[in-house]
Amino acid sequence: RHGVTLVGPSGTGKSVAWRILFEALERMERKASPSLPSASRFFQLDPKAVAKNSLYGSLDPTTREWKDGIFTSILRKIV
Repeated sequence: RHGVTLVGPSGTGKSVAWRILFEALERMERKASPSLPSASRFFQLDPKAVAKNSLYGSLDPTTREWKDGIFTSILRKIV
C-alpha cells in the first residue's frame, strides 16, 4: 500500500502528473493480471476547502469519542 501527495503552486502540472502516474499503474496491473479488474484508486482532496477538524477528524473532549474526518475516513476504507 502506497500513497502519493503532490504539492505545489497552481499551473505546475500536478494534475497531469498524477493522471499519468495513475494510468501507468493501471497499465502495469492489466499487464500482470489481464483478467482481474484494477485495484488502484485515487482520491483527490483540496485541504484548503474544509476545516482542519473536518479533514482529519476530532476528539470530543467530554466523551473522548473520536469522529473521523474526510481524510481518516478514506484511509480506513483503503487500509
